[in-house]
Amino acid sequence: MPCPYRSPAPLVLVEHYTTKLVAMNTTIRRYREEDLQGIADLIASAEAVDQLGQGKSVAELRESFAVPGFDPYRDVYVVKDTDQRTVGFAEMMLDEGPEQSLFYTGITIHPDWRQMDIEKPLLERLWEQATERRREVKSKRNLFIAYCPAHHKRVTAICESFGLSVMRYNPHLVYQPLENLPEPRFPSDVEARPYDWGHDNASALEAYNEAFAEDPEYVPVKEEEWLHWLKRLSVRDGLSYVALDRGTVVGFCISSISEERIRLLGRRDGHINILGVRATHRRQGLGSALLLACLRDLKAAGMESVTVETDTDNPTEAMRLYEQVGFQEKWRWVTYAREIE
Repeated sequence: MPCPYRSPAPLVLVEHYTTKLVAMNTTIRRYREEDLQGIADLIASAEAVDQLGQGKSVAELRESFAVPGFDPYRDVYVVKDTDQRTVGFAEMMLDEGPEQSLFYTGITIHPDWRQMDIEKPLLERLWEQATERRREVKSKRNLFIAYCPAHHKRVTAICESFGLSVMRYNPHLVYQPLENLPEPRFPSDVEARPYDWGHDNASALEAYNEAFAEDPEYVPVKEEEWLHWLKRLSVRDGLSYVALDRGTVVGFCISSISEERIRLLGRRDGHINILGVRATHRRQGLGSALLLACLRDLKAAGMESVTVETDTDNPTEAMRLYEQVGFQEKWRWVTYAREIE
């Protein structure tokens, strides 16, 4: 998951239910503006059971629906019960590139409606839409992607029964408590400072596209996508850093604070959205220095813990870097993929 603003909600379909109801009592339809609050309430109900740190406020949902190229009226489905309550939610986000295009999908089902066979028709609708939109793209490789917690075994079984195969694993890491953080030690030939949202955007975007070019899910990020992500509510001034070599960004660490996520987790938790270093400046301690700078500022902002997601097969060995700094794995996502012919 190289760029976090792209990924929809994970598949959170099973593991808990309290009311035995049948799927014929539901209706699947496309999104309407009045569905926003119901989707936010649904995600909060799922988060209360699953504890994955995936809660979103209405404002945050509205922001995620405004990602360039995403149309909620086309790309989002809701499931309603007979009382018109939102009991399911599915979305698909196309990340189109010249070499490969990724159709990211996500499904959330209310805990009281899980195991009621709602997920299969939702997956089928998402797959049908992906195969239709496949005609719009010119890339040769096109993947239908879903991800879910690896410890939710019945969810992984649903993915595999739908013809999806494991693509990668993404550990969820936590640094808690935020204590004994050493001073960051930057290489002598680079300048480190807080990210300047106006001045650094172009150079940081270039650094991102270089740093993640080898990632299996890499699709070049466009300027409008980068700017949208930086403007999101949870990304705040003064909590992110860049490293520059003769005025060019060679490394960056973007962190954020979401008050809705804090409310759901019950602790003041910050998040490392993305950490990247150009290949020419790796193996010099730059990544760990940028990470420590952000951790210290997040602590100064009142955070008790910090989370981050990485992957086990990252060519830059990011997992080892996070563990050396002090992060510990709590659980992991599994990313599934199926090629669209």
